[in-house]
Amino acid sequence: MKKYLYFFILGLFFVLSSLYLPNAVFAQEEVENNNSLATANALTSGQDMLGTISTSSDVDFFKLSTSGAGQIRFELISVPEGLDLGMYIYDKQGNYWFNVNSKGETGKEVAIFYVDEAGEYAVQVYRSGGISSSQIKYTLRPTFTLLAEIDPYEPNNNLAVAIELTSGQEILSKIYRA
Repeated sequence: MKKYLYFFILGLFFVLSSLYLPNAVFAQEEVENNNSLATANALTSGQDMLGTISTSSDVDFFKLSTSGAGQIRFELISVPEGLDLGMYIYDKQGNYWFNVNSKGETGKEVAIFYVDEAGEYAVQVYRSGGISSSQIKYTLRPTFTLLAEIDPYEPNNNLAVAIELTSGQEILSKIYRA
């Protein structure tokens, strides 16, 4: 009887902790060597990744797979005060897309962008300044949301999938970067 009670309590703990504890408790840790696109660590949407910039020249690459058109959000959190990290964002072909670096002004870095189809999109975390420290520990929080969950009228990029309008009907939607 005690054995069953033990497993019941253990199972209950895991269920409740997955509902109430922050993502960092169940975060993945980066695996070195992830210093290039070819050796990038895989990310899971909604699951934090713990990383370390160990030297001034160290960089960390990560890839997030998407299942269709949607919004990607990469957020650097838990960066120690006085340290500055930035992010380079790469498209699904591995081409540099854009840079996010507030120069430590906001206390965190956030990249939010839209993708028009499924693929692997990458982020490179790098040290861009701040006080000297041999190691910088950070948390990267990746999130992917399908466009249809953000905007019920998407995708509607051609007549074949256009939404039919009714006279007098008000539509609230967005135009996304192609």
